[in-house]
Amino acid sequence: MEVNFGVNYLAVVVATIAAVLIGIVSFGVAGFGERLARLSGMRPRTGPPSPTQFAVGIVVGLVNAWVLALLALNLVARRSPTPSCLAPLSGSDSGRR
Repeated sequence: MEVNFGVNYLAVVVATIAAVLIGIVSFGVAGFGERLARLSGMRPRTGPPSPTQFAVGIVVGLVNAWVLALLALNLVARRSPTPSCLAPLSGSDSGRR
């Protein structure tokens, strides 16, 4: 079994930026982080995140996006014929009736 590592790295970076922005909006602006801390019985944090937390968020986002891209590339590429729900995305005619 051969694994293809040729993922689209631009898409990985865009997905990482999107994940970081969604995290900032949901846990910062919308206040879900404060609610989650209260539900967990912890004291809510005040102020912006530290540079270490920001760096960890970016690294985790990069790894997560890369692994998902790698799985999508290697699991979908081996399916034959293309499932009808993915045929319009892949350009394959196998999903048409």
